[in-house]
Amino acid sequence: MRIEIQPSDITNMAGLLDVSRYGWNVYICRLLLPVMFVCCCFQQGSCDLAALPIHGKHTSQSTEWSPHQSYQAIDGRTNSFSHTDDNDPHPWWLLDLGSNHNLSGINVTLREDSGGYRFTGAIVRAGLSPNFNDNLPCGSPATSNQSKNGAEIPFLCEPPRTARYISLDIDTSMPGVDPREAYLQLAEVAVENVTSALPVYGKSTSQSSTWLP
Repeated sequence: MRIEIQPSDITNMAGLLDVSRYGWNVYICRLLLPVMFVCCCFQQGSCDLAALPIHGKHTSQSTEWSPHQSYQAIDGRTNSFSHTDDNDPHPWWLLDLGSNHNLSGINVTLREDSGGYRFTGAIVRAGLSPNFNDNLPCGSPATSNQSKNGAEIPFLCEPPRTARYISLDIDTSMPGVDPREAYLQLAEVAVENVTSALPVYGKSTSQSSTWLP
């Protein structure tokens, strides 16, 4: 069995445990989610996190600042990026994986040269609906401290969930978000997939013949 937990995972969990924001019921549930994940791994025998190949998958975005198209967020190059346009009342970006996968997290790399602060308030979602508003968030909205040029920001899906669609959006009505500065400038989006191995130790075995020692 192998369970890999990165230091960034613990950091990203801090925003999930805000009682004043989410209430005690959600607070307690989210404290238990990592425990549920580990128990699931023990039951399955193995839990490995692997990068899901997404290059060439279908992408779209709410608006486009030409020539920065939506697919440039998954082209494998951090020196290119997608970019929504001016006066977008609710910027969004959407990835269709083409089939369902068991996802554990989404990692977002921002544009390297400028505009990192524009990512403040961005929400990452994963789920089965092509309408991003129907899918649950992964982690908390991006903070101003996270939103820096070239930043790599992890968003954990806890517990891992079945999803086909990945999205990012900025609700410009959220406190702390300046509608005039709300843009999605995504250098790269990466998706972590959970794979599990079936435990076979101790199961009955047989063979056609035996070489005796």
